[in-house]
Amino acid sequence: METKDLIKYIGIPYKFKGDSFVKGMDCVTILHAYYKEEGLDLPVPEYSRRDMNTMRLAKVYIKAVSEFAANNEVVNKVEELQINDLVCFRVSGKLVALSGVYIEKNRVLCLPHKETSVLLKLDSLIWRNKFIFGVRFK
Repeated sequence: METKDLIKYIGIPYKFKGDSFVKGMDCVTILHAYYKEEGLDLPVPEYSRRDMNTMRLAKVYIKAVSEFAANNEVVNKVEELQINDLVCFRVSGKLVALSGVYIEKNRVLCLPHKETSVLLKLDSLIWRNKFIFGVRFK
């Protein structure tokens, strides 16, 4: 996806299970929308509002990311990331708590919980230290 096409992904408000660029999306649905535009139809894991803020959601999310990783190439170093790789971060502890899409020039598109979608800079020590792994889809 060209940089000019990414503009519609910046500033999307957070909305649980949302699927609208205007009304909002969550961290799962924004990835699904992005990859679908790139021709990759990722399965959306089942999750409910009662799963929010619990270990249950983390387990659902980890299971989905693990399935992606099992069937594709795992990238273990930030320096080896390529455009369109799925990037996984931990926010606290060792669990995958945030993921995004590697865009270019050490930038990752993501939608942190209850915020708006942003481009994170992997040059930042904060995010570089939270990187767990990436997934390159075959």
